[in-house]
This record gives sequence, C-alpha cells and structure tokens, in this order.
Amino acid sequence: MKHVWKKVCPVCGTSFETGLKYTRYCPEHRNAKKAGKGRSHVPGVCAQCGRPFHGHGNARFCGDACRRRHSEAVGQESLRRKPDAVAVRACHDCGRPTADYRCPACWEKFRQRYGVAEDADYGEDFLYA
Repeated sequence: MKHVWKKVCPVCGTSFETGLKYTRYCPEHRNAKKAGKGRSHVPGVCAQCGRPFHGHGNARFCGDACRRRHSEAVGQESLRRKPDAVAVRACHDCGRPTADYRCPACWEKFRQRYGVAEDADYGEDFLYA
C-alpha cells in the first residue's frame, strides 16, 4: 500500500495530498521556487493569444507555438539556428575556411598519405588507438 502525505502549499496555503514524501508545493504551484533562490514562476498573459500562464519573470509567451506565431506575424526570422546553416571553421591543416575538420583538398592528401579509401567503413571492429 502506497503512503499518502498531507501537505500545505507555502505559496497559496491550500492543503493537498501527495504520494511523494518531499513534495512542498500544490500541483498549481509545483514549479515555484524558494524566494531568493532562482527565478520563481509568476502569472502572466501571453502576448500572442492572450491566455494567462505561469512563467519566469521575463516570459512573454505561453509556449513555443505562440512565440513562433508571433515572430511570423511581425516578420521576424526565427531566433533558432536554421537547419541548413553551416558552421564555418578553419581547416586543421591549411587554415582555409571549411565546414569540416579538414578542407576537401587536405582530406585527399590525408587519405593518400595513410592509404585510407574515401568511402572506408570502419565498422564495429575498428579500434581507436
């Protein structure tokens, strides 16, 4: 038989029952934190749909869907990196810009020097030394 604890929420003062021994907050305030430690969840109104929600002090939207709809409505680009974006870095050997560890020319030199086929499949038995 599972034990049930009776608790009182320190935020709103309502009593509630829980199956977890260390629960402090009622289901409505379970994301609240102690005052002075981190950011507590505060009530707000979504800037896109107008629904009330509990979020961090600087939250403007109730979720990602509303945030995306708002950015599309005002014509802003997404704040997240585009899936086709490629990071540019310097080639390990020659320093030319590339999206890989080495540029294609340096990979070709590496393969020729060490006798590695271009489509080499290392499989499960390949061991790193």
